[in-house]
Amino acid sequence: MSIEVGFDSDTFRKVMGHFVTGVTVITTLEDGEPQGITVNALSSVSLEPPLVVVALDRRRYITPKVHAAGSFAVNVLGEH
Repeated sequence: MSIEVGFDSDTFRKVMGHFVTGVTVITTLEDGEPQGITVNALSSVSLEPPLVVVALDRRRYITPKVHAAGSFAVNVLGEH
């Protein structure tokens, strides 16, 4: 699995430091089609490399899709 990073560790630390809690949408691709689920359990794990952990219930439909794809995107929703 590759990690594409378009920012440095200082930016990642600043962003994650401001993200106390909130709703995120975790998305992945299955056969080229986007799949997603709302998640409120997201936390940073490492600055180098920048890593986050997402708590997904194994019984949810999205979990095997994320595992099969090998990657996911985190979409942070605005307060509006």
